[in-house]
Amino acid sequence: MSKFYNNVKSKLNKKGIKGLTKTDYLLAAEHLGIENLDNPSTEEINAGVNYLMKKQSSELTTIENPQYDVLANDSLNEGTQAFALSEINQAGDLLAIQDKADLVASTAESMGIQLQLSEIQNIASNLDYSGDSLDEGIDDIRSAITAFVEYKAQINQQKINHMIGEVRTAVNQHNQQTSQHLNNGLSQIAKDINQADTDFKSSVRQALKCFAIPANKPG
Repeated sequence: MSKFYNNVKSKLNKKGIKGLTKTDYLLAAEHLGIENLDNPSTEEINAGVNYLMKKQSSELTTIENPQYDVLANDSLNEGTQAFALSEINQAGDLLAIQDKADLVASTAESMGIQLQLSEIQNIASNLDYSGDSLDEGIDDIRSAITAFVEYKAQINQQKINHMIGEVRTAVNQHNQQTSQHLNNGLSQIAKDINQADTDFKSSVRQALKCFAIPANKPG
């Protein structure tokens, strides 16, 4: 667990606030813009405590004083009732996603798999229970996590293959340039040797002319 999670949870426990899930702490950190969960500042820890205390208090107030009791009021027109029902359905959907996120986080942890908050939310939002029992639901979650991990591994493998391809291309280009440079150098050396040989032969011919015996002229 991260230092942010442990410290905030410890402070909340001392205040008698318990029952929060790991996802609650991750969402709090995301909401507060805390990036380094392993080394948070004192201010960030206190901000996390205050945020979760307010969140917990707000949820309790909502439970004790439900805002949607207005549906029982016959004086509301149909449009208002429809709007309220829509709000309730949306709240229910969000709660279902949050419940799924908690299950995904706990299941992944039990499988020894570390997931980012965005990954947990992504799996939860795309998760569709097919079973009627919790065990079957957990099996669905395990399957979804496994599929996600395999997909992520495949993406990473593709990135590695792409990187290897780029490196090999760069090495081949470098080798070709080196080989061409070597060939050019050897060709120049050969030309220099040939030129030196030609110059040497020319010098020898000039030297031999000095020892040449002139032909006798007829008397």
